[in-house]
Amino acid sequence: MINKTFRYFRGLELQTQFAIISFFVIFVMAALIGGVLAAQVRSSILDNFITHSRAIQRLAITDNLKKSDFAQDNDRLRGRPFDQLINNEILDEDIQAVKIWRADGLVLYNSDNKEGVGEIVKPKNNLEAALSGESPYGIERSGEAGIYSPVRFDGKVVGAFESYFSLEPVISATRKLYVTTITVFSLGSLLLWTALVGLVRKSARTINEQKEGLLQLNEELIKSLEAQQENFLGTMESLSLAVESRDPATGKHSERLDGLITDLSDKLGLNDEEDRRLTRAGALHDIGKIGIPGSILGKPGPLTKKEWKIMQDHPDIGSAIVALIPFLKDIAPIIKHHHEHFNGDGYPDHLAGEDIPIESRILLVADAYDAMTSNRPYRLALSHEESMARLVEGKGTQFDPEVVDAFLVLVSERPDLFEYRKVA
Repeated sequence: MINKTFRYFRGLELQTQFAIISFFVIFVMAALIGGVLAAQVRSSILDNFITHSRAIQRLAITDNLKKSDFAQDNDRLRGRPFDQLINNEILDEDIQAVKIWRADGLVLYNSDNKEGVGEIVKPKNNLEAALSGESPYGIERSGEAGIYSPVRFDGKVVGAFESYFSLEPVISATRKLYVTTITVFSLGSLLLWTALVGLVRKSARTINEQKEGLLQLNEELIKSLEAQQENFLGTMESLSLAVESRDPATGKHSERLDGLITDLSDKLGLNDEEDRRLTRAGALHDIGKIGIPGSILGKPGPLTKKEWKIMQDHPDIGSAIVALIPFLKDIAPIIKHHHEHFNGDGYPDHLAGEDIPIESRILLVADAYDAMTSNRPYRLALSHEESMARLVEGKGTQFDPEVVDAFLVLVSERPDLFEYRKVA
């Protein structure tokens, strides 16, 4: 039940939680403060009451008791005249009963049904203290305070005077004070709580409005940024296509790669982020050829060593170009290493195995297949079957075996993707 209540509470809005907690804390504090103040005032009232009661006792002892009353065989205090004196002059609605004791514990007088008069009772607690010369008090009976005073004659304690005072005035005053204190503090706390909750709710509304405004602004900024990125990416892709147009043999090369690398990405289980990088890198992987002379790109025969060295610069050039663009920076390594071989014989850094980014390894296989099945200035396109044979032959040396195997599965499952590439 407690856990269920706690879970329900945690599910509430923050401002509702604050309202409940602050309400509880403020009113508990009000009750505690009210109780402490009431207790302090009660103690003060009781002290005043005891002081007043002792004054009445002293007057009663001085005016109505004699030294001879405490002598042996003196029964004055047991007579009717003394009893009438006590009833008429001492007992009232505050003083409920009176007892008079001799020093040896003999009960000389008891206004309460004359119980125990003439009997000796062993003194204890407050009575014993009074016979020792002290003036103690205690709650002897429900709603009454027993107050004791020693009776002295010639400086010697000869007995004790005990009276029971009603505590009803003290109890009533304390009760009224407590109720008044709690009421005042509760009303004040309620006003404070109402003001706090109102302030919190107003602040919460303001914060929520600002939050909604910021979220809307953030959403608009994201859309604007995405639009700018798409526009810029489109510009880069257009530039890449323009580069490809300088080499008629590679026209629409990036466009053809797009379908292959997307399907290969699915076969190899790339996550969304890796797939996004691969797609963008596929569209821009040859953009570095913008820095390669047209005479080399369109040369009809084999390249010389020097020309081939220049051609090998295009991954570095392309990587450097995209690295300058913040949202394309993450594809720079893919572009830079898309001509690395699995055995380390590729370029530009001679990376091998899994040191080559997975996106680059996929791009290399798709790029090689498209290159082999396309006409080039120095040769005609190879058939689909021969191109596949060369891919298999290059497993573990030029190509990642896992990527080639995925490519073979793709060919068997989606032959329609390769129909236009098959040469009679």
